[in-house]
Amino acid sequence: MTEKLIGDGLALLDLDPDGVGHLRLNRPEASNGMNVEFLRALHDAILTAHGEPRLRVLLLSGEGPNFCAGGDVKTFARKGEDLPDYLRQATSCSAWSAPATWWWPGSRPGSWPGRPGSGWRRTRACR
Repeated sequence: MTEKLIGDGLALLDLDPDGVGHLRLNRPEASNGMNVEFLRALHDAILTAHGEPRLRVLLLSGEGPNFCAGGDVKTFARKGEDLPDYLRQATSCSAWSAPATWWWPGSRPGSWPGRPGSGWRRTRACR
């Protein structure tokens, strides 16, 4: 049976008994567009996944018909003169999450796929 590690909010995280995690972006009404609140929830979900020792692989998808529209331009438009500060905040939030999706526990600097004993694990971004 699938266990809900994060069952509600802007990022959902499930884990099945085989160690397959499923991280779902959960802003379908905004085509999973990224704003600061969303990026913080995504970061928290990634940290939760990193701390889960049973997790072997993590799938990333979006709720609704779209995976992710990118930045939430409607939120950006509402910021007016505060937009530059908001974008700095959003960029900072995404900077927390991006490295965590590329390097997973067990990886080591200087390792690469197939290197004996490297413990190399890397995720792939959906395009």
